[in-house]
Amino acid sequence: MTAPADFAVNGAARITRIRYDWGARSPPRCGVDATAFALDRVQWLAMSDGSAHVLYVSPHADDVAFSAAAQLARDVAAGARATLLTLFEPPEPERRAEDEAFARAADVELVRGDWADAIVRRRRYRSPAQLFAPMRADEAPLVEAVRAMLQARVDAGARRVVAPLGIGGHVDHQIAHAACRALVGADVAYYEDTPYVLTPFQLPRRFARLGAAAVAATGGARDATLSRGSVRAELGAAADTWLAAPLIQERVGPRMRKLAVAAILTPEWTRWPRRSRAATRRFQASLVAGDDVAPRKLDAVAVYATQWRLFYRSLDDWRVALERYARAMGQGAIVERVWREVDVTPAAP
Repeated sequence: MTAPADFAVNGAARITRIRYDWGARSPPRCGVDATAFALDRVQWLAMSDGSAHVLYVSPHADDVAFSAAAQLARDVAAGARATLLTLFEPPEPERRAEDEAFARAADVELVRGDWADAIVRRRRYRSPAQLFAPMRADEAPLVEAVRAMLQARVDAGARRVVAPLGIGGHVDHQIAHAACRALVGADVAYYEDTPYVLTPFQLPRRFARLGAAAVAATGGARDATLSRGSVRAELGAAADTWLAAPLIQERVGPRMRKLAVAAILTPEWTRWPRRSRAATRRFQASLVAGDDVAPRKLDAVAVYATQWRLFYRSLDDWRVALERYARAMGQGAIVERVWREVDVTPAAP
């Protein structure tokens, strides 16, 4: 997860602010009901034996820690050989040190990719309007290079891969997702990119962007995190999140904050993913739940002091946001969730 280096505004955009609270008793009236989805509550580590080699793919230093720390800890506790692979090298030495500290605490091997962070790799990504825009075709060679490096590790024995779903739209997350989707011979699960997923509507909008849907279960519980809203409600929720973030509050003057957020949201606003009844991909969820999840997750977040403060002012604010998201999911405590792509081809008669 990388913060934009600057907030150049490439054009004016109007942000209509609509407050949306995950903790509300029901979703807003957006014309779309929350959909019931299957949640496989079997622990993630139970899906393989303890001797397995599992590869955790982190676009940047902090992404696995923020999104999948409890899953990683359970794999290690079960005796799995776990490798943390940070693909894109951060420009700041402090961030590399934080990544090394997390790997030591988690007792995992840390491997670094050969590629620079987006804001260093290409000048255009110094603008949020480009950093969070849909991935361009000229990134295809990089996607292939990342895929080839990961495929070599799969061929060498990495039986499972835990990778980003790409929520939030950061280009490095999109590249990592596309590369992992193309892997052959591995069981790939996609974690929910945190903290981006904590903003209402981000998860279902990412599925729409992928031309995908979650696998529904008859009689399943309502899950507010999976329902779409109106464009106005979705844009307002995203704007509220960015405007409240210390990243904006502390680095951008009061008169420029709305323009800065407009620069971040404009690329997606102009290509807002529509709801589709013809999704070509299907995903099914698995939960990691238990009393150990919250402390492990918050301890992992705390390691990356240069990053967590960009999104919330305190670790207690992180806890509150994670708990609010869990309640919207229908859970009573902080959980982690991963998504697997499943085959929905009808069986032959």
